[in-house]
Amino acid sequence: MKCRILTILTIFLIVSSTLNVVSANIIDENSTEIASTKTDRITESEETKITEKRVIATSEGYQNITFDDGYNGYCANKYLKDADIGDEFIVQNTSKLVNPNYNESVGNYLKILFVDHYDYVMTNQLTATLAVWEFTDNPYKTDSYLEIIPAILTEAQNGRTIPDHGEIKKINNTTEAIFDFECLQSTDDETQNFFGYKITYREILTEIMNSTGMMENVVPNETQKDNETQENNKTTTNNETQENNKTTRNPRKQQNNNKQ
Repeated sequence: MKCRILTILTIFLIVSSTLNVVSANIIDENSTEIASTKTDRITESEETKITEKRVIATSEGYQNITFDDGYNGYCANKYLKDADIGDEFIVQNTSKLVNPNYNESVGNYLKILFVDHYDYVMTNQLTATLAVWEFTDNPYKTDSYLEIIPAILTEAQNGRTIPDHGEIKKINNTTEAIFDFECLQSTDDETQNFFGYKITYREILTEIMNSTGMMENVVPNETQKDNETQENNKTTTNNETQENNKTTRNPRKQQNNNKQ
């Protein structure tokens, strides 16, 4: 009897130990999965911070100031504080520029302003500033005092859209401009955001010839023309010389021909 009781107790202890081990393994596995998930989340957050592009203002003010990524910028929040040298901004696409009166993006309007009305904004910085503020701060749909605003609205309504990067405009017969735009969001809530733009100029003829490979054929073609001209001149000269020689050798024949 005692042997049976001891055997039962032994089996019970073995079973209990096995269950504890299995339970511990399950807990360890769950803990590992939770820890792994937390680690992944932290990594994603850190990656977001790393890939987020930030720039620094290299001049102060609110109109046409410069940034260290090569862009210039106009204030997009006229009631906030001007930018100072060293202020940090987060680069975003222009759709982030929103008019508070309508809670609508005005990025495309501003791009139309700078591309299609290039002369208007490049002639006077104050004029450009006021036009930008019309879209970013004022009720431009109902209470605009600048004549250019309705024209831009009409262009947009007719389907005119401009990308943030790569829009090309012909400036004159020899020069064209490539436009790039961005929204510069201040890291300080009391400092203005900016509408950023960058214009790259290039010569039209040179670019066209390079892109089509025409530049490589310019010298050979010119040389060929020169050779053809020289050859023609030689042929003409030789013919004239031969004719003169004939006339000199046969004066009577030439005289008879004249009589006839």
